Amino acid sequence: MRLTDMKDEWPHMPESMKVQVRDLVENESGKADLQTGRGRRSRKKMIVLAAALAASFAAITVGANGLVRLKEKKAGSYGRATIVDTAGTKAPSVLQDVDISFDRLPDGYAYQKQGGQTFRNEVLKDGSDSNLAAAYAIYLDKDGSTDLITANVTSGRKLTVGDHEAVIYQRGASISQGAGTEAYVIYPEYWLAVQVQTRGDVSEEELSTLLNGLTVTPTGITMQYGDAVTLSQWTMKDASLASGQRTFRLAGTIGDTVSFTGSMQDGTDVPMEAAVTEVHAYDSLDVLGDSVPDEWKNDVGADGKLADNTLTYYIAGDGINTQDQLVKTETVKQKLVCATVEFTNASDEDAANVNFVTELRRILVNSDQTLEEKPEALASQDLGAYIKGFADKYGYDTIRSTGHGTEYEMGWFDVSQKDGSTDGSNYIPHMSAGETVTVHFAWIVDESDFPNLYLNVNSHVGEGDNLLIGIGSVLNTEG
Repeated sequence: MRLTDMKDEWPHMPESMKVQVRDLVENESGKADLQTGRGRRSRKKMIVLAAALAASFAAITVGANGLVRLKEKKAGSYGRATIVDTAGTKAPSVLQDVDISFDRLPDGYAYQKQGGQTFRNEVLKDGSDSNLAAAYAIYLDKDGSTDLITANVTSGRKLTVGDHEAVIYQRGASISQGAGTEAYVIYPEYWLAVQVQTRGDVSEEELSTLLNGLTVTPTGITMQYGDAVTLSQWTMKDASLASGQRTFRLAGTIGDTVSFTGSMQDGTDVPMEAAVTEVHAYDSLDVLGDSVPDEWKNDVGADGKLADNTLTYYIAGDGINTQDQLVKTETVKQKLVCATVEFTNASDEDAANVNFVTELRRILVNSDQTLEEKPEALASQDLGAYIKGFADKYGYDTIRSTGHGTEYEMGWFDVSQKDGSTDGSNYIPHMSAGETVTVHFAWIVDESDFPNLYLNVNSHVGEGDNLLIGIGSVLNTEG
């Protein structure tokens, strides 16, 4: 790099960068010579000075721990790699926990709120979660370089955020992620990078305002490296074929009572019982009256009945070396499935704010009586693309649908805690010892899944079985 090039670039350096360059220059050539322009400089001295300046400019950000270099290069045919190089730099022995916030919001933006909690690292535009910007702290590894890969990059540039250097990419749309931007800002004083992602209608000017208001504040809590999310852990590795699935156990059919351990909102365990007493299927949403979820209304056709669901099967590209591949499309009928579940507090003490999570799963019962989720269900949940060998086995790994017929989570229920004391609505406010509370549920379901429908009455991830009650065999469509 020529000295004239450095002169042109100088206004874009952070202040810490300027200080480091100045110190290197003083060490090589003498402070008096630089300030007055007098004195003799040999050709060798000028070459050393130019090399020092060029080496300094390669160091994007400087922290108390030394040099942390931010580099950027092409990754495959469609991606870009951001390289945070900490090689040769002394890492801190412990990490500082931090809070991240956007302290400058563009017009129309507000912090994301869920269940009474405010997330200052997530902001919504015009109240829509389709237009979102979110920031995440990713700690640097103790040594070496780590590539952060951004897929489907259409353009990119380096920039300065306050006194910190950054890189920002424009990201094209794919079946797994909408178009948006992805930025990385380096904070070596806290040994971390902040990733800022946007989706939807977030303009470059609005993103600039958000980035310039990005604030990283230490909480005073320290962490070990094993307790923090580091760059090398940020990319999800391939899973085994079984790891995308939970452990299920057949627990009965309609009318049977199953026992499990539930919990109150404060985490206290509660012995619980559940029984599915009724299930029905309907052609329309009329049975729900005025309580139809807004997002379900688009599933209703001109005749007032549920419209067909169009399923599109893909092999998802990685956005680096491959692009999304269309496999096939098919059309299936949708129905409304309603279930009545009776929950009983089986303890001898009253319980408050008892959580319930009842999901409608699509399950295959294999010849050896083992259970697994239908591959179509996994692909609809965006899990297939992360399970190694899934596409090779089934010929697809991702499904997109026009309707809600592939969803398993609780879409509609009629008992909830609404007094603001919980972090969600799926709580039974109070259950006396031995009391039974009836909850009605509803889902939009693809009719082709009827034979494989099971209610998971104690849905959870982790140790223990998810208890299944088979309901598909008794479903007959009503008006």
